[in-house]
Amino acid sequence: MSAALQEGGQAASAGTPLVESLARGMLILDQFNRRRELGGAELARLTGLAQPTVWRLCYTLKCLGVLQDAANGRMRLGAGALALGFEALSDLPLSEAGRPLMQEIAEELDTAVTLALREGTVVIYVQRCQSERLQFSGLRVGTSAPILSSPAGWGLVAGLPSEGREALFVQLDSDGALSSDVRRDLECAISAYEAVGYVETHGLLHPNLRAVSVPLARPGKAVSWCLSCGGHDVAFDGEAVARAGSRLRELAELLSLFVPD
Repeated sequence: MSAALQEGGQAASAGTPLVESLARGMLILDQFNRRRELGGAELARLTGLAQPTVWRLCYTLKCLGVLQDAANGRMRLGAGALALGFEALSDLPLSEAGRPLMQEIAEELDTAVTLALREGTVVIYVQRCQSERLQFSGLRVGTSAPILSSPAGWGLVAGLPSEGREALFVQLDSDGALSSDVRRDLECAISAYEAVGYVETHGLLHPNLRAVSVPLARPGKAVSWCLSCGGHDVAFDGEAVARAGSRLRELAELLSLFVPD
């Protein structure tokens, strides 16, 4: 967006009318492309605008729902800004529409975020965004895994309505894939999902991997998509799990609006 703002300034200098307040508001929003939360003083420093001007612009943007208050007097993009962005992305496949925010969460949590699609009793990873600080590649796009052997698979099971879940259990049981112990653990995970909105798993893809998954659930739609992320259980502790669960819930709520019919 910075280049576009510069071009706007050049056009104005060439005699094309420019609405300065709108241009300044866009300059404010442009700063959130690189930082998730910012305070008024930071915005003034980054934009070169006077603090009273920044305050008035931010107040207006908050009234419009484009910005919202965060902790410690800081601000973040609000639902209005996200809705505009997703409207622009609505013609893209779900895996591409979700990529920018998946990458943001991956960088914020220093992890990898995946989007998986259910095909029968298998999940296929169709998108993956990784923090630049990670040294390993992990799962690749196109990788498939049995639904009971992956965090995304457990998230999908938890998101199914009871009748759909029982039908899947019957199929898995007939295939010899669903032991009584696994079913008991799944039912515990489902209860936790109903309480906190995400599924936590440990040791599915790797003995030391703790993961969080959230299905893309939308009334009247089949539950076929799931977001997940995780990390080594030493670093990915209870606080990190709760934070990841909260961020994935937010993203799942947005992406669920774009689940294909």
